[in-house]
Amino acid sequence: MNTQNKLLRARVMQREPKWGVRTIKKVIDEFGSLNAVFDTPIELWQGAKEPIRAIRHKAKNNLLKQEAAQELAYMQRLGIRAVFYPEADYPELLKHCVDAPAVLFMRGKLDLNHKPLISIVGTRRATRQGVAFCEQIIEELAPISPTIISGFAYGIDISAHKKAMVLGLQSIGCLAHGLNTIYPRAHHKYMGGMQQHGGFISEFWTSDPFYKSNFLQRNRIIAGLSTVTIVIESAAKGGSLITAKMANAYDREVFAVPGAPADQQSAGCNELIRTHQAHLLTGSKALCEVMGWELIQPKKEQLPSDDIERKLLQLMLKEPRISQNDLQIKMSVSISQLQVLLLNLELSGMITRDLLGGYTANSRGFHGL
Repeated sequence: MNTQNKLLRARVMQREPKWGVRTIKKVIDEFGSLNAVFDTPIELWQGAKEPIRAIRHKAKNNLLKQEAAQELAYMQRLGIRAVFYPEADYPELLKHCVDAPAVLFMRGKLDLNHKPLISIVGTRRATRQGVAFCEQIIEELAPISPTIISGFAYGIDISAHKKAMVLGLQSIGCLAHGLNTIYPRAHHKYMGGMQQHGGFISEFWTSDPFYKSNFLQRNRIIAGLSTVTIVIESAAKGGSLITAKMANAYDREVFAVPGAPADQQSAGCNELIRTHQAHLLTGSKALCEVMGWELIQPKKEQLPSDDIERKLLQLMLKEPRISQNDLQIKMSVSISQLQVLLLNLELSGMITRDLLGGYTANSRGFHGL
């Protein structure tokens, strides 16, 4: 059956007022597929027949048919594809969650069965230390080529996505709205890179209104997609803690980065660790031991072969966190040439750019300069 009819049938079930996502999944499991819910002779249905008759009747509604057609038109225009539970291309780990959605929308080059799948979540008001740890743990895990999943929000989320892209790792943003828009708008500039190194996923239609509760629904997708969830900086209350609790409910491993006792920015992480809802995380070694992953240490960084790159790196080693303007003045090069040099060094892992636009050299392995 074509995508439009599947969309129609999924929408009919989602619009049934007495059915939540758990009931919809249970019904699909009973019949074996989304289409079977509508096509199997009603006499073979062992449960209450009236709700099934009702949704089959609603599938004939012209307004819902028009809505499905409009959604498909949006999908085709924006390069969005839909995957339906429990078909073969539906994310394997999410299939096992009791509240897995009937349909997911994806945009980009996504492989949601590329393991290991690691969710990294945390506060929107991340500190420099939190961002630095986020980038460090991803860099240390890079040899096992993980998929990095997060919510594309400010703070820890976008830091995780950006570091994954720099390292060439697949990065997936779970959104709390349809894939025809991006929130926050300031992150629109990262869309192209994300879609080249993964992309976006959502259970929301382009026509769905946005509610704050969408974030809670989105968080269960983040937890359900992942083998393990890492929490970096979370206050006593926040969406990251909800994601961690959902991951625990799905019987997935959870790790949290500890903070000082008086640090309110890490109060949530400390509580997760204290109540044994999360493993204490201080580095990749402990994480890999718990998960049974073999972390092969990368080869020692190679020195840049280009003389001007070597000169640039020497300057950055002498002056930690130097701005692009200062680099251009001291190197006496054009802005376009400098940007190419900086990009090459960043992609090779020799330097790191922070959220404020400053650059820091990674001094490990460059003592010969």
